[in-house]
Amino acid sequence: IVTAAAAESGCSTGVATWNVNSSTGKWDQLFRCLACHEVGVLCAQEMRLSFDQFEKFRLVAKSWGYKAWLSLPEYDARGKNVINGLAILSRCDGQAVEVPGCIDRRRCMLYQLHREGSSPLLIVNLHIRAVWSDDEKESFLDALFTYLISLGCDVVILGDWNLLPTEGT
Repeated sequence: IVTAAAAESGCSTGVATWNVNSSTGKWDQLFRCLACHEVGVLCAQEMRLSFDQFEKFRLVAKSWGYKAWLSLPEYDARGKNVINGLAILSRCDGQAVEVPGCIDRRRCMLYQLHREGSSPLLIVNLHIRAVWSDDEKESFLDALFTYLISLGCDVVILGDWNLLPTEGT
């Protein structure tokens, strides 16, 4: 949990990341954990929620004092099951930010955390697929970092990086 970045924003709680690996049946556990650790902003990966399920999740989040945003879901080859999906939950002063077209919106979400007397802090939630080739991972990160550098603001990057070296490298 990253607390310094959140403290500068006037949000007295931390920023955290969690690879949920399917949120089905874990909502109560998730929100109890957030409350226990005083998390103000959560970047979650592999939520695996359809838009209908997310609307229910959004209502539960609201009951715990959080706003919630969901990335574009990614479906399996048959188009039936959601296999990934990012979410950002926040109870701090901030807003979701549109991801530019050069970056896969199923793999990256941006959240702008407002800070009193200072420029906003950009929180990046990403999920790099383990099945991507090294070239695909490098291309994704190049596009993301080029964009982030062009903004010239403070950034915290959280998520599921899946950057273990492949065999033979």
